[in-house]
Amino acid sequence: MRIIQIITKLEKGGAQLTVLEIMRKKKNSMLITGKDGVLLPEALKRFKGRVFIAKDLVRNVDPIRDFLALIQIMKTLNKLKKERRCLVHTNSSKAGLLGRWASIVLNIPCVHTVHGWSFNPHQKKIFRNLAIILEKITSYFTSQIVVVTTQDIEKGLEFKIGKKEKYSLARAVTDLDPFRISPVENLRKKLGFPENCPLVGSVSNFKPQKAPLDFIETAEKVVKKTENVIFFIAGGGPLLSKSKKLAKTLGIEDKIFFLGWRDDIPDLMRVMDVFLLVSLWEGLPQVVLQAMAAGKPVVVTAVDGSKEIVINGVNGFLVRPQNPEEAAEKILSLINDEHLRGRIGSQAFKTVERGFSIQEMMEALENVWIKAQTPAKEIKSFLF
Repeated sequence: MRIIQIITKLEKGGAQLTVLEIMRKKKNSMLITGKDGVLLPEALKRFKGRVFIAKDLVRNVDPIRDFLALIQIMKTLNKLKKERRCLVHTNSSKAGLLGRWASIVLNIPCVHTVHGWSFNPHQKKIFRNLAIILEKITSYFTSQIVVVTTQDIEKGLEFKIGKKEKYSLARAVTDLDPFRISPVENLRKKLGFPENCPLVGSVSNFKPQKAPLDFIETAEKVVKKTENVIFFIAGGGPLLSKSKKLAKTLGIEDKIFFLGWRDDIPDLMRVMDVFLLVSLWEGLPQVVLQAMAAGKPVVVTAVDGSKEIVINGVNGFLVRPQNPEEAAEKILSLINDEHLRGRIGSQAFKTVERGFSIQEMMEALENVWIKAQTPAKEIKSFLF
């Protein structure tokens, strides 16, 4: 059976990297995605003939383009359905809804992975409630709902999204091997960082979800206590210019490196002393797993999947969201204590070695795909 994955945009993110990992492992799988995204050119080249573009599939809500995207997805699915028996596997919020609706109309079984629910406490109430209603309706037709954290099962059931038997856990994991390699000699110098001070780093989109302004405020509170520290963050997005402006306003622009999008993330992980992520909500954050695979102590906000990876004070530190003061305190304790950094980093590495592998993820997904070989419901059974 051919697996057809659908995702809104191939940007640099955990969900996108997981989708591409599945493409690598599942040779007969296909992918439908929007026309934008920094990972798209590589995907088109690497998976020639297996990637299809829905040019109107975009992240922002746009009723006209969303309808056009639905038609484009349906046309592609219908063509592939005629060639071979198919199962649709959607990812991300927009593609998760449009892809499943297209599957419903064509009577193709569909699976959806929740990389963090499409609703969260930081949304306006009207949009949050609408997202919950849409998820409820769409789950009726969804054969299986895959979650990357157990908390997402609890949250889905709390809002009456699907029945418990529809849920399956498959922890999303990308290739962690590049992060386990020993540091390259003189790597700091090659990357342009000072040799003799601690490095606190992050890899993140500059989006509201990732709270980059909290990252800047955390850095400022650390620098107030010790100037012998450098922060860096790799990534880009809509809040990048605002983040740079805040760093300048706080007088710490010389203490923060804004690196933009990079292809050498394993090197950056290996060169840092402490990893920091201050998200407001998450699925299962791949960057935290990557930092831990590199043997780095992590300081992360206690949200969603992060709480399932990090045991506070054992393999990292959990802090409350929107609390730069608390995050700064944990960073200071790590950069001032080499023994603590080593102990926490060692436990972080062991955590990833024991519990997170691509093989386990693929085995879980294979079981899901087997269970989901027939459509959950036909649309006529819902309407009549």
